[in-house]
Amino acid sequence: CAACHGLGGRGNGPSAATLVDNWGRPTRPKDLTEGWSYRGGNRPRDIVARMLTGIDGTPMPSYAEAVSTDDAWQLAYYVRSLQRDIASTMIAHARRLEGPLPEDPDDPRWQEAPRADARLRAVVDTQGQINAPQTVTRLSVWVLHNGEAMGLRLMWNDTSDDRGTPADALAVAL
Repeated sequence: CAACHGLGGRGNGPSAATLVDNWGRPTRPKDLTEGWSYRGGNRPRDIVARMLTGIDGTPMPSYAEAVSTDDAWQLAYYVRSLQRDIASTMIAHARRLEGPLPEDPDDPRWQEAPRADARLRAVVDTQGQINAPQTVTRLSVWVLHNGEAMGLRLMWNDTSDDRGTPADALAVAL
């Protein structure tokens, strides 16, 4: 499991960046801490089914010959224990602060704002293709304002381990 999903189940194992689907397109292993995004469900019985049958078209093989049914159930409950229960809310509520807004994302004043989490899905182009594997599945947002200006703090986990200059971009519509 760790070769693809990583030691902590975050989808960042040593072979994660090399995986391709049956059509030769890059793909990423699931971040097992985000049970809401599992194919086929996130209950132990769903996880056992994925382990014993694999997932067609993906690098996830069947482990029916390698793992006993009893061991598959034990693994499924372990995988279930990795899942974080994150409430998804698409509305970020701004908190008012007196004085200047923080510029440092580690400024403790950001903790005064309520956190909003948005679940993300892969973008499909007009031909029905996913052109790059999805590496970001959730975006967390904190909003502060002081009556004159508004500040946003954004946080996401990206399993791609890209150490180059980020090409990430964000557009905010108000």
